[in-house]
Amino acid sequence: MRIDQGLSWVTVMPRATQATVIIDTRRWALCRRRTLAGALCLPPHVFLGPHGRLANFQDIRWLLGTANLNGQETAMVIGDHRTPEDFVAGILYLAGQRQVVIVRRPLTPWLASHPAATGPGQIHGLFRTVYYTAWPRTRLVVFRRPLAHALRGAAPPYLLDGRPLNQYTGQCIRSLRGGHIPAAQPLPFSRLAPLGARISPPPGVRQTVAYAQNPYRSIAYFTALHLDGWPARVFAGGWRDWSDHTNLPVDSETYARAPARGKSAGPTAAARTDYTPRILAAAGLLVLCATITWYSLRRRR
Repeated sequence: MRIDQGLSWVTVMPRATQATVIIDTRRWALCRRRTLAGALCLPPHVFLGPHGRLANFQDIRWLLGTANLNGQETAMVIGDHRTPEDFVAGILYLAGQRQVVIVRRPLTPWLASHPAATGPGQIHGLFRTVYYTAWPRTRLVVFRRPLAHALRGAAPPYLLDGRPLNQYTGQCIRSLRGGHIPAAQPLPFSRLAPLGARISPPPGVRQTVAYAQNPYRSIAYFTALHLDGWPARVFAGGWRDWSDHTNLPVDSETYARAPARGKSAGPTAAARTDYTPRILAAAGLLVLCATITWYSLRRRR
């Protein structure tokens, strides 16, 4: 089923051909042991750097070259769970892959009932074997500073927050701060239909920017929106990137631990004070005084 130019979904398991590459998004251990014959193992973590940060496009394109991809193939993304499938598909789509198709069918149960179609998964190499020549779709990616500037402009973009509502309202804090980007509207990722529901932006909305908690969740959310018919751009850094910069405004702002700012601590804070260092210091002083007293009495004798 065609949903967006270059991005779509099907429910039929594919077969690897010269023009089609199958990408398994499950963990390496599962993929290498058994997957669809000819499938390539590319789980989400290979695209993410330390602490879950997204690698830059140059490194991503190099990685795809080590997987023997040039961008002109049709990439069929398979797996067991929606979020990793959508993330990997979104990375390929943003990198410029000509056609990306997500297979909306759990892979592991299907493999158990079709043993003749299985084989060991392939791992990408250390060196680039081909050049990834597809042109990246960078116009769909929004960065933190341009987004902050656009929100102060005369025609700010329509923001969609894909996190759960308790994170949107600041009740659950998973970053430096809780809350949401000013004027962002909540549309949790869990509310989007797995097979596409053809939702549409409100009347008058021309440009939409979507984000979630981090790069992994944000790009998966962006992909799900496109499959649902909502042509959004993605703030790939997500809420974590925005909240870590305390000079940026936040609506419904909350903190996990309020700073003291010179005010006296209340009874709860006092009750939690650790007196161990004071006790040890007092004990050491008593021992020192006793030693001096004993030494003085001994000299008098």
